[in-house]
Amino acid sequence: MPAITEVRTATVEIPLTTVFSTSNKTTTAARLLLVNVRTDDGIEGWGEAQLNPTFTDETPASARAAVDAIAAERITGQSADTVFAALPELGRRLSGRIAARCALSIALWDLRGRLLDVPLHQLLGGARRRRVPVAYHLGHFDERRDAADARDAVEAGFGILKLKVGRSDIAADLRAAERVREAAGAARLYVDANQAWGFAPAAAFTRRAGELGVEVVEQPLPRWDLAGLAELSTTPGVVVAADESVFDAAQLLSTLTAGHRPGGVVVKLLKAGGIEGVQAVLGLAGLGRIAPFLAGMCGDTSIGSAALLHIAAAAGELPLGTAITPHFSRVDLVAEPLTVTDGQVHLDAVDGPGLGVTVDPAQVEKLGIAD
Repeated sequence: MPAITEVRTATVEIPLTTVFSTSNKTTTAARLLLVNVRTDDGIEGWGEAQLNPTFTDETPASARAAVDAIAAERITGQSADTVFAALPELGRRLSGRIAARCALSIALWDLRGRLLDVPLHQLLGGARRRRVPVAYHLGHFDERRDAADARDAVEAGFGILKLKVGRSDIAADLRAAERVREAAGAARLYVDANQAWGFAPAAAFTRRAGELGVEVVEQPLPRWDLAGLAELSTTPGVVVAADESVFDAAQLLSTLTAGHRPGGVVVKLLKAGGIEGVQAVLGLAGLGRIAPFLAGMCGDTSIGSAALLHIAAAAGELPLGTAITPHFSRVDLVAEPLTVTDGQVHLDAVDGPGLGVTVDPAQVEKLGIAD
């Protein structure tokens, strides 16, 4: 088996196609850590992770330093087989640096697939589906504009819409959801409050949500209120999903053993620390009868989106679909960017070895930012 001779890191900034507002911030671009792993016979793997302050306090400098340190200590000069087998230990060493852990994980899985000449989904047990539905995010915090975007998204073939809510006035959020519901027709409607509410307003919104055709209410409470999330999850007809409250399998297990079972869980590569982490969360969610929502973040490139697509293709069940998000990045890092067609991403687009995408080094350099 070839030896890993080099681990390179870079940070890039990806402008978004639109402005996204939530209850606590406005976003126009995403910063990503890139990891490139190379072997002595010229095979390479790529991975990425967002440096998103909602989930991690890593900076470009600290994330790159974490990867550089673990590469010097445990990766460079080792056989690719040895390094891949050590992924759990590498993850533990990087447990406080989830972006570094995530980007390195994806790069090593990509490398593994390329060395074996098989697509990533084969390493994950094989594809159960060849296309995956994705959500369209509505993040203007303006009910007129969000309703207009909802109408356009449905006309473009999207069957899932995800509306950002979390105003101080619950009545305004309900009006926004109602207006989007009218514009969305038969499309599935989810809302995400990003921890905006206390228990009383969250309960008031959730009780009305089913009447408005809202299927999922994501993270309505502060991340620490697991008991409140569990109580809201008993609301009939609505899935109350944990995002910021549950990062990885260990946190989900702790939540379950404490008796605070959420109705759903948002599963993200960044939160879980990479591909093996996502697999662990999906497995535990299945055992706990918790609906998983496999999600990326706006600003992901086709590197991260391809990783999610392979995971989604191999997943046992995806009752809520996914939020794979290549359509919200204004530019990409690969030769043939992943696209959304009729509200779905297709496995055929990335069915080559590893992730199935070819990174363009010129784009990496062009979009690079200083630490």
